[in-house]
Amino acid sequence: MRDRLAALCLFVCLGIAPGGISHAVPVEGLYEATVSGDSTEAGRAPAAAEALRQVVVRVTGRSTAASDPTLQSLYAEASRFVQTFRSVAPGQISVAFDAALVETALVKAGQRLWGRDRPQFLVILDGSVAFQANARRDLQGVGLARGIPWVFADSRVEPPPGVRDGNPEALRGVGKTFGADGVLLLKPGSSAATAVWTGPAGDGTASGAAVEIADGIADRLGSALAVSATESGRLWVVVQGVTDLSSYVAALAQINDLPAVRSVAVDAVTASTLKLRVSGVSDAGNLRKAARDAGHFDVDEGGSVREIDLVYHP
Repeated sequence: MRDRLAALCLFVCLGIAPGGISHAVPVEGLYEATVSGDSTEAGRAPAAAEALRQVVVRVTGRSTAASDPTLQSLYAEASRFVQTFRSVAPGQISVAFDAALVETALVKAGQRLWGRDRPQFLVILDGSVAFQANARRDLQGVGLARGIPWVFADSRVEPPPGVRDGNPEALRGVGKTFGADGVLLLKPGSSAATAVWTGPAGDGTASGAAVEIADGIADRLGSALAVSATESGRLWVVVQGVTDLSSYVAALAQINDLPAVRSVAVDAVTASTLKLRVSGVSDAGNLRKAARDAGHFDVDEGGSVREIDLVYHP
């Protein structure tokens, strides 16, 4: 009974959906950054430039974007993108930017953009209490800086067999069980932390500081999930005929499994209708065809280039 309650605690604490359905998480604050400085006239320009560097790293998914020579002119005129300056602590200022203006400038500069729907990673920390506390702090810092929604497993619960050994199949299994898009196992090594992960950007291993490992994963995710101006970043999908929990889970799974779909986020649930944000598909026509070929949807051939309407049937 105690083990079952502990497992339930893990599920509740994670706050993510079971059943193998991956939900991209909308990450807020992508176009804001807190930097050293003040809100005086002289202090605003350098604060805006440093804050914009942080924002561009976050929304392009590239850690090298801050020093990219092709973007230095953008940082030099950072003040024109600013919406607000706000003092948050002595010597600290929060800078918020106009997302549309920044995105337009980045697209013009040939950059690929990573939207606010981000894959949710389940993090399993192994090792001493001190190691886990330090690793959690470091990953939280990287998560804030890079826009990665880490979710930390309850360390009091024994993970399933093979997870602590870093078996990729075991990691994928626990991720599927708890609805996470990816799983990261981090534990101490002889001289540095060691990591094994699986997720939307593939499987990988690394050793080093937790910050370096997390930044590396963020770079891989950004490379895999950021899209250019010629690619579709998001389509709206309205699914009718979802009458109970089982059809809800099944319809989401079917959409998630369609070719080229990178992430599915639930925007609204009303009566028997789901409204979803789907990322990764080149255009609505391709998604309509894929849904029709899947055999579980009736497809409305009308609609806009940004939204498709489906009726689910088991």
